[in-house]
Amino acid sequence: MLNSVTAARNSCSPAQQANRLAWLLPLSWCATSMVRHPQHPHRYHLTTMRAALFISLLTVGTAGSATAGDLDVAAATELAKSTGCYSCHSAKEKIVGPAFSSIAEKYADDKGAVATLSQSIQMGSTGKWGRVAMPAHASLKPAEVKLLAEFVMSTKR
Repeated sequence: MLNSVTAARNSCSPAQQANRLAWLLPLSWCATSMVRHPQHPHRYHLTTMRAALFISLLTVGTAGSATAGDLDVAAATELAKSTGCYSCHSAKEKIVGPAFSSIAEKYADDKGAVATLSQSIQMGSTGKWGRVAMPAHASLKPAEVKLLAEFVMSTKR
């Protein structure tokens, strides 16, 4: 039995052996991603899919810093600019209103922070951060208000 396994292993080309071991080491996923199995052309697709999976798993870890979960940071930033949020707020520094990072820090332990911020954005608020009132943004859709609130909560110092 052992001899037949050894014989079968030795009868494979180096590319086939590398392809069989590709699932063991993530680096070999990328290294063998362009190897085509001689008898099975579809294996090219499978190894390419393994490389794509590996790369996507690598980028998932870094995507959290840029996208804060499912949050579309680019869309939220553009919405904040177009609605005038940056006229009074900044990501890190107090202008007229508090910095987004200060708001996120204040509500960090609050489970209902997104709802609270959504209400403040939609209806406006007075006295939470000083004497200057935050104007209401009643024309925004609920999804836009929620996106802005999640964006503010995702801002870190």
